[in-house]
Amino acid sequence: MSFRYGEAITIVRPDAPRDRFGDRPGGPTGTRVDGVGFAFDSTSASWPQEAEDRGLAQATLFLPKGTDIRKGDTIIRVADGSKWHLVGRTEWDHSVQPQTGWDSGMFTQRVREVT
Repeated sequence: MSFRYGEAITIVRPDAPRDRFGDRPGGPTGTRVDGVGFAFDSTSASWPQEAEDRGLAQATLFLPKGTDIRKGDTIIRVADGSKWHLVGRTEWDHSVQPQTGWDSGMFTQRVREVT
């Protein structure tokens, strides 16, 4: 399942690990995912402290099950080109309702905007 009017994101995986010579073979790879819910709330931003020039935004992604997303990936929001990093682990991957058995087909992941 995905959101019918959801957004598209690109998940960019960093380069391959270094080989024995210290080189990184190949470049980063990107995977586009459509129908993603990008949810913001009023308490998800922290405002500038000393020497900071802007607030940091956080959001929750609602991703289709089976989306391969890992620590170290960069998320690019296609709508505006903003870049985001994962925060913590997947928050809600038990999307089967225990009483009815209904499966939403989604899981959630917190992200923080890259400054």
